[in-house]
Amino acid sequence: MKFLPGQLDISLMRVAIYGYGKVGQAVFKALPGQVVGVVDKRPVEAPGVRIAQLETRQALPWREWDVDLVIDATGSTLDRAQAAEHLTAGAQRVLVTASLPDPDATLIYGLNHQQFDPLRHLIISASSCTTACLAPVLALIDEKYGLRSLTINLQHGYNPLNHDGDLDLGRIAEGDRVYLAMNAAGGWKLVPYGTNLAKNLVTVQPQLAGRKIRAVGHYIPQPGVLIIQCTANIGREVEKEPFNAQMADWATGALRGQLVTAIGQYTGEIIPGETAPTIFWPHNTVAGHGRLFIVVGGDYISGYAGHVAGLANQIGLV
Repeated sequence: MKFLPGQLDISLMRVAIYGYGKVGQAVFKALPGQVVGVVDKRPVEAPGVRIAQLETRQALPWREWDVDLVIDATGSTLDRAQAAEHLTAGAQRVLVTASLPDPDATLIYGLNHQQFDPLRHLIISASSCTTACLAPVLALIDEKYGLRSLTINLQHGYNPLNHDGDLDLGRIAEGDRVYLAMNAAGGWKLVPYGTNLAKNLVTVQPQLAGRKIRAVGHYIPQPGVLIIQCTANIGREVEKEPFNAQMADWATGALRGQLVTAIGQYTGEIIPGETAPTIFWPHNTVAGHGRLFIVVGGDYISGYAGHVAGLANQIGLV
């Protein structure tokens, strides 16, 4: 079914998922009744939809399946040329669950999703789970308090790309931090790794360009979780309780459904399965003397899937 801009009803939009790992499965659950097909390299089970097992992208069935939107959840589509293969195969547009260097748009639900333009945006990046978690909150903090500089400590639960035991690191080029991190034993070590979070934040919030934003990352031996500690220099003085009250207001207002406030004291209590991209722990806030320290986080599978599903629905509504 083909639509003109402004005519696409989300209830009629035909969505397909390419890559049915943990993120793909979570997106499938977050879009009940909207997915018409799934493609993966492995045999998969996705009830009520068409399924194809393909080793390569050479025979993608999007034209045959009459697909409007492909959600590429492989995690391995990292450039425009790869994403464009979905359009060549017959999809109207593609939403990639990763950061891309040159998409038509990088959209974060709760921040700039309303900037989606159906005439110009065919290849869309949903950015990363860490960007989706932090960017909407950071934008509101900057607007209200004035963000001068920011240091980020990112703790990311180990994922399937990590290994249970150390591999032969001697074969890896010295200084290649990404491969060193991926080949270390993520299930029982704290593994430092390079993160593009600071760069990604500037991509979706260009007004931050030129400010000092630094980010460091560690894989931690806990799957599924994401913890972000932020220390900011701000232009407007604020104390802990008023700031926490402001976050609570945003959770029920501007970021309703995207931001939740943790009630328990321990960060692990609320994360697993939470579909909001951002969880805020008010008891960790430290504020005063032009400084602000906050902790946010989430489930980097289900929370990110909620973000991707929100973008898919926005695409279907425009």
